[in-house]
Amino acid sequence: MNESIRTWTRVVGLELVVLLANADGVTGSPSLWAMGRVPLNVAVRPTWTIANTGSDTITLGQPHVQINEGCCPGALTYQGSGTLAPGESTGLTFELSMHFGMDGAHDMIVHVPVQHADGTTAVLDLTVTGDFRD
Repeated sequence: MNESIRTWTRVVGLELVVLLANADGVTGSPSLWAMGRVPLNVAVRPTWTIANTGSDTITLGQPHVQINEGCCPGALTYQGSGTLAPGESTGLTFELSMHFGMDGAHDMIVHVPVQHADGTTAVLDLTVTGDFRD
């Protein structure tokens, strides 16, 4: 990874790594939400901006979560249209809230299916990590 493109921003007590995920003319920013320590019983909502940087219209499918560590993914919600013309973007929010018994490290990849106008497909991968505990 090119360290010169890594930027750290402090957001409501969470560390946010600003990098772009890329899948065939579609970008997701940031590629990684590294939330660090998160208190139990507090809802956090990592949000990504997904942009069509290609030259054809794309349709975003229903995202699904791969759990590498931890449990219990929350709701994934697009904040706009799932069909994007070139140059358009939309938001994707992932709500997480852990309680006692769900505490500890969490590492999840959100897979966003992308279908291009010509029928080809791609998958945009976005990552979220956190250590949920009091």
